[in-house]
Amino acid sequence: MFLLAAFIIAATLIALRISIKTPTIQEQIKLLEITLENNIANNFQEELKNSVKFSIDKKTNITTNVFDFANFTERKASELSMDFELLFVGSLTNISNNYLNVSVINMLNKPINVSLNLSNGTVQTANSEIADSTRWDMNFTFNPGSNYNLTVSYNSTYTENVTIKTKSNRDIYVSFFDVTFKTFEAVYKNKTQERYTLH
Repeated sequence: MFLLAAFIIAATLIALRISIKTPTIQEQIKLLEITLENNIANNFQEELKNSVKFSIDKKTNITTNVFDFANFTERKASELSMDFELLFVGSLTNISNNYLNVSVINMLNKPINVSLNLSNGTVQTANSEIADSTRWDMNFTFNPGSNYNLTVSYNSTYTENVTIKTKSNRDIYVSFFDVTFKTFEAVYKNKTQERYTLH
């Protein structure tokens, strides 16, 4: 009787073990790798935004610092077998000289034909071919205290709108990041827009 009960209990436990599928070690390793890649991508994206935040006391260097950190990010991502792509648009309003500078950084691993349209009732337009891993700067006129919409498009396939709310007594910096990290397992993509009042 005890042997029969032990056999039934053992058979039940084996059946339960077979019916409840537990992840294999390889699946657990893959899940850990994806989690780690996601954390790395999020950290890089956060530090790219911080490259603007930590540069606002030297407004003319903001875009240069973003470009420098983007190049660093590309090297580090490559070491981790991650492909890094970035389209960055930075806008600096300079009220003392009455110009609005727009900078575009292309790190999309291909040349792009960029079109900028700055509108506030009237439209100012600029176009340029931007090689990979390069930067293009364009100055527009603006009225301090007015709001503008900057439409950024390239290769007739991509369009993004950036809102620029200027002030009459302070310079403003607006940053737009479109960041992508690609691995064998996944693609991590994030778009952010931030506005900073400069002193």
